[in-house]
Amino acid sequence: MDRIKGRIRSTRGSVTDDDVQKSEGDNERLIGAIKERTGEGIDTVREKLEGIFKEDEAESRPRR
Repeated sequence: MDRIKGRIRSTRGSVTDDDVQKSEGDNERLIGAIKERTGEGIDTVREKLEGIFKEDEAESRPRR
C-alpha cells in the first residue's frame, strides 16, 4: 500500500511539476518496497534510511 501511495504522489508531482512532492513520493515508494521485502515496520525502515543518509552526508562534508 505504501508503494502505491508513493507512486501516486510521485506521479502527481511530475504532472504538476512539483519537485518536492515528487521526491516525497519516490521516498515513500522506496520505504514501501523495503518494508514489503524485509517485513519490518515503516518506522524502523525510516530510521534505518535516515541513519544511512546521515552517514553519507557526514562522509561527503569537506574536512578542515
